[in-house]
Amino acid sequence: MKLLVLSYPEIADHNLSFIQQIRSRQDPLFSVVAPHFTLVFPLSGFSEKEFADEIAIQVNNFSRFTFTIRKATLHKDEFTGEWLVFLIPHEGYSGFVQLHDGLYSGKLEKYHRRDIDYIPHLTVCRSDDKNHCMQLVDQINASPFIIQGQITAIDLVKHENNTVTTLKKINLQA
Repeated sequence: MKLLVLSYPEIADHNLSFIQQIRSRQDPLFSVVAPHFTLVFPLSGFSEKEFADEIAIQVNNFSRFTFTIRKATLHKDEFTGEWLVFLIPHEGYSGFVQLHDGLYSGKLEKYHRRDIDYIPHLTVCRSDDKNHCMQLVDQINASPFIIQGQITAIDLVKHENNTVTTLKKINLQA
């Protein structure tokens, strides 16, 4: 079992459909988890209660924020070697980074991978084929799009047996 913190963005239905149409064909995690931003990456060594208590303390000072996505980009996963297509927020980027860094303080500080840049993103494709991903990035970016949304809560989840289950949802301050 791994514990994570995700944020499921609040976005318009047509934007969610746009993302899910791509993911349904390109992302093997489509049926496992909804589009999300990962704020704390999978870790173990905590009980569910200890993890939830720590996250609740760290998130206490964070407020809701908005974001805007306008482009897709190619990324190589440093751990799996997979090629990924990310939708990355241009506006609101710093809100994600501050929340991510804040959650990795306190008891989670030792798990904070400062040697790897945190890139807030929605993943829409995973593949071993770089060219396929590059073509998808070009295809997505060929038609201008804008996804505007907000982050109003975080979900503490467990990932076990290819299932993601929300343990607790914490609303951010208004």
